[in-house]
Amino acid sequence: MIEFKVTGITEAIKKVEALKNSLPNKLKEVCERLMQEGFDVASALFSEAIYEGTNDVVVDPPVWEDDMIVLYARGEAVAFIEFGTGTIATPYPPLPTGDDPYTKLGMSQRGEYGHKHGKEPPWYYPMEKGLGNKGRPKRIGDQKYSTKWAIAYGNPPARAMYQATVTVSDQERILEIATEVFNK
Repeated sequence: MIEFKVTGITEAIKKVEALKNSLPNKLKEVCERLMQEGFDVASALFSEAIYEGTNDVVVDPPVWEDDMIVLYARGEAVAFIEFGTGTIATPYPPLPTGDDPYTKLGMSQRGEYGHKHGKEPPWYYPMEKGLGNKGRPKRIGDQKYSTKWAIAYGNPPARAMYQATVTVSDQERILEIATEVFNK
């Protein structure tokens, strides 16, 4: 007869049970840390965006909805800032092509959002919406400027939410955060 002695099996079982019980909370923490980085990126890019109107974009902190964590940007200018406007918006970066998600969704053409006035060079918008950081009053004579209308020539796409998505899906960063969370 051969005798086997297994030492520490009770301790190993306790450790496996503890890991099993902590797994949902650790996964949640990984998701929250990643989404916080996405929030930081989106907030920074929206706030720094060149936009001729009033930049009213607010990025809400990530929230859990059932079993997923979501990042929202809200405001009237979200689409105009995210995707860019105008056909004279040069020397802004080229629009995405190929496998870029914007292209797949049909959102790669500047000025195509809403009533499509953004592709008219230039276009005008009501002054009560503000001049933004590039807008200026419409000239109505030699020395006169409108107090009702501002002129716009376009703005580059900020791609804030897109860059947030790129940030939260970076495989190396996911591994770094997961390693930190699971090793503490």
